[in-house]
Amino acid sequence: MLEMIYGEQIYRGLLIQRDAKTQITEGFVIAGDPERCVDTIQRWRESVGLTTISGTFYFGGMPQEMAMKNIRLFAERVMPELK
Repeated sequence: MLEMIYGEQIYRGLLIQRDAKTQITEGFVIAGDPERCVDTIQRWRESVGLTTISGTFYFGGMPQEMAMKNIRLFAERVMPELK
């Protein structure tokens, strides 16, 4: 399989593997403060017609309180902006 490294991206065949920071910065992953999340979701709505998302608010080793805070922030500050 063809593998080529360019900057922080690894090209394998036709797929591009990006590190987490690049995925967030370039808008491939919805993450960050509520305003950034709203902006990313709105951009996806406009560019590809996004109508549904599925979120992961808990990652291995994360304290449960932090996961609950993520869920509350999304419900209180992101969802209302998407109506």
